[in-house]
Order: sequence, then structure tokens, then C-alpha cells
Amino acid sequence: MKAALIYPPFVSEATSPPLGVNLLKAYLERETDAEVRVFDLNIEFYHHALKNIGSLDLYPESVKGKAISTVKQAADLFLPPLKQDFFDQKAYDLRGTLFIDFFNRSFRSDFSRLKQARYSAAADTSVSMRELLRPVMEYKPDIAGFSVMYTPQSPYSVAMAGILKEKGIPSIFGGAKVSFFQEMFERYLGKGPDYLLSGEGETGLTSLISWYDKGGRPEDVPGLTWKDKGMLMKNRCSDPADMNSIPAPDFSDLDLNRYFSPLPVLPVLSSRGCSWQRCVFCNHHKTYLRYRPKKIGPFVEEIKALSEKHEVNHFYFCDEMMPAKRLLQASSMLKGTGISYLALAKPLADFNAENLRKVAEGGCRMLLWGVESGSQQVLDRMQKGTDAATCANVLKMSRNSGITNFIYLISGFPSETLEEHRQTLQFLEQNSGFVDFLISSPFALEQNAPIFKEPERFGIKDIKKRQLNDFQFTWDFRRTRGMTDEQVKGIDQKRFYRFNRYPLAFTRLRDHLLLYVSREYDHQGSGKQGNSEEKFEEKERDRENSSPKASFSWSFS
Repeated sequence: MKAALIYPPFVSEATSPPLGVNLLKAYLERETDAEVRVFDLNIEFYHHALKNIGSLDLYPESVKGKAISTVKQAADLFLPPLKQDFFDQKAYDLRGTLFIDFFNRSFRSDFSRLKQARYSAAADTSVSMRELLRPVMEYKPDIAGFSVMYTPQSPYSVAMAGILKEKGIPSIFGGAKVSFFQEMFERYLGKGPDYLLSGEGETGLTSLISWYDKGGRPEDVPGLTWKDKGMLMKNRCSDPADMNSIPAPDFSDLDLNRYFSPLPVLPVLSSRGCSWQRCVFCNHHKTYLRYRPKKIGPFVEEIKALSEKHEVNHFYFCDEMMPAKRLLQASSMLKGTGISYLALAKPLADFNAENLRKVAEGGCRMLLWGVESGSQQVLDRMQKGTDAATCANVLKMSRNSGITNFIYLISGFPSETLEEHRQTLQFLEQNSGFVDFLISSPFALEQNAPIFKEPERFGIKDIKKRQLNDFQFTWDFRRTRGMTDEQVKGIDQKRFYRFNRYPLAFTRLRDHLLLYVSREYDHQGSGKQGNSEEKFEEKERDRENSSPKASFSWSFS
């Protein structure tokens, strides 16, 4: 039996291969007799769109020629091999911004056409979906699995599944988007996908392949949804696979030189779920259910093996959050290998100066911190389990160890007052020398988050679902405490940009930032970072002459 695992367009991160489908390939080929092949149609979409760029009507005629030229320059700069101009921040900022903007425009144009064609192959998209699917058709799989992780992948997936159906190839949709919002896809069962799979894919796909290959019943496939004589049928999810039973991702089907990063960056995962699981604004527990770490020794050996096999020295740890203890263990085993990585972390007291120094010496070049707010009162209401003063100290020690600090903030949290918002701005001013990159996002109410289930506790009411399009909706609500809705809307997110030391394009091209900071660390070394405040002022002066920023929103209403 042959199975195709498809990563569909459109995903803005085209700098490295996807993780999920390559983990599934490794697991399924070990646990079943099936031959499994991965098709990253997202990266192929990028290359096809660039090839057709001159024929696409995406820019006003007055700027079309210059825009196309700059996008092509960006693509050439981002593809291997590494060019020295890649590290020219001013040139990078313009090219990176327009590179993102081009694909943003392509997607919005495509979505409009897909919607008009009711998500069928009849849509005149910027890239022919039949052309993208040609390698899949030639492979002649018995079933095709679509990894639908993000909203913009949804319309392409439905249309592509319909094309495969014409050739008699059944398809199944899984991934975070399907697990969170399965009802959105149920209406397309039979027209696009034949099956939906909730939860993690290892056990469900193993059972599905066994059913297809050796016979059985769909009722035996955990997490499966399908239609039987027009009736919707649903199976309960089973317990997820033991993390220690999941092998390293198998990237062998993909050409790493196709990705828009001059040096390859590979994603890896040492755990699923979050070890905290108490933040009231978060609903990620819906995907992974509970926290399950993999033994750190085998995980590090996987990294070393991937590094040797693919000649890769840069890695992205995709864990929801890496505790200090696990980072210390991993770093001690990676020390001296020449491997650099970034990870997500929570600013707690166990990230002390000594531990951060050891983590940096073991290859950690950037930590993405969930700071969320500089107000202790807001942090307490969020149930973050963090202390604002400790957070400030962690950022300082991290920066002084040579690690780049990338922080996340949430503005306009329900019940947050103007004074508390000012406290966050004051926190940033006081710690500006230790903040390298910052993303501030307006608060968004998420279904299944604790705050959604207890709105009165946080001063919100009149929650209403507003459908933006066939695959996207938002939850509107009214605030009864803290800043008014008008005051929250008046928060200018751009005011946070001045705290960034690096081009704003790194918001989407994060792998590139890892390459930047790894190079800086190698040139400067730990403890040779210089005066952080002076560096901040110097880079702020540089930004005054930088290019206008494009919109990086991927909403397609």
C-alpha cells in the first residue's frame, strides 16, 4: 500500500520543511507495511508563483516592475548558497518585506477565486493546483493525507482533495486546524475529503492504513469522522502515542535546497503539550491534551543524527515551552557539536545566570519568551505563573549570556486598565537594552480557552460568533471592566516596533533571525556583547531610515 502525506499551501513560513508530516512518515513506515511519501506542496507553490510572477496581476502598474524585481532579488538572496548580502539588514528589510507581501497578495487573490469556484479545481489560482498535484498523481497513492495546520491551507486542501477524488484517490484531513474546528470541514465530506482525523495522527493513521491494507471497519479507527449513507459518523480519539515511541522526523523525501533559507534550519520536537497548561487565554490543550516529554538523551541523539545526515547545524525546537532543566540537559549534550538552536521558554527563576550561560555554551542562540505583560496584576489574572521582576532579571541575564531575547506580548487583555497597559510600556522602556525582538498581538478570544468558559470572571459579556469566511471566524465580545473597547482599538501595535533590533520581516522569517544571531554570537562570543543599551540606540537610529513596513496579517476576510 502507498500513502501520500501532503503539506498544502498556503503557509507563510517557507524557510524550512514542515515537521508533522515528516514525523508521521517515520512513524508509519516503522509501524505499518505501507510505503509513505511526503509532498510539500507549500514550498512548490512558492516556486511556481515566483515562476509566474510576471503574469500575475497583483500590483499597480506604477510599481509592478520594481516590486517584481525586488521579490526576485529576495528569493535569490534567501535560497542557498549563503550570500554575504543576506546579513545587510537594510537591504534585507526591504526585500524580506516585499517577499512576504507578494505571497500575501497571491494568497488573497487566490482565496477570492477559490471561493467563487466553491473550492473546486475550476478556480483560476495563481498556481495551477493540478500542476502542483502532478507528482502526487504520478506516485499513485492508495490514500492521501492532508496536514491542515493553519487557516490559509483550508481552501487549497478542499480543492485539491476534490481533484484527487476525480482520479479515485481518497483523502483524509488532519492537523491542528481540523482538530480545533472540525465542524468547518464536515460540510465538505464527500465533496473534498473523505475522512477527517482529530487529535494526533500517529495512532489514527496507523489504524486507517491497516484498515485499507488488510481490511476492517472505519469504526476501528480512533478519531475518525466520515459519512455513511449521508449520516455523519464519529469515533472517539484514543490515547496518543508514547513520545518515546515516535522516531526522529524523516526529511528524506524533501530537497532542503528548495527552502528559502541560505542555510538549512530543521524543526525538531522533544515534547508535546505544555507543562503549565493554566494560562487562561490559551486553548492549545485541545491539540495535545496533556504534556508528554521525550527522554532528552534520545532526542539529542536524533538532532546529532539529523545534523550529520543533512549537513545541518541550525535547529528550531518546536516544543510549546522548554523548561530550564531540559534545556540544560540538551545543551550539555550538544556542547562542542557546532549546533545552534532556538527554543520557546517561560521566564522563571530557574533561568539564572549560571544556567543561561551553560545553555548558551551548549548552542542556544535565541529564546522566545512568553512575557505577555509587564504588569504583575495582568500576569496574575492571566494565570501565567510568572513574576514581572523575575522576568526582567531573566531577560537581562539571558542577554548578558549572549542569547538573543525574542518576546511575545498580549495587549488589551480583558480587564486590563490603562495604568496596567502603561506598566507594560514602562517595563519595556526599563528593559529595552535586553529586548532584541518583540511581537505584540491584540488579545483574541479563543474557543475552549478557560477565559471563554468563564467570561464574567474577566469582565467580558455578549460573546458572539462572527463568521469571516467559510474557514475563519472570530468571537466578538464587550468589555465591562478595564479599558473600553474603543481604548483597546486605539492601541497602536506599531509603537512596539521601536524595541526591535532587527528587521520586522523576521516576524514571519524567524529561521533567518536564528542565522543572524548565530553569526553574531560566533563573531562576538559569550560575554562580548558590549553595552546592550548602546547597541539598542545604534540600531534604533538605523531603523529610522528603514523601509515602510508591509502588513503581515494573513487574515483573508
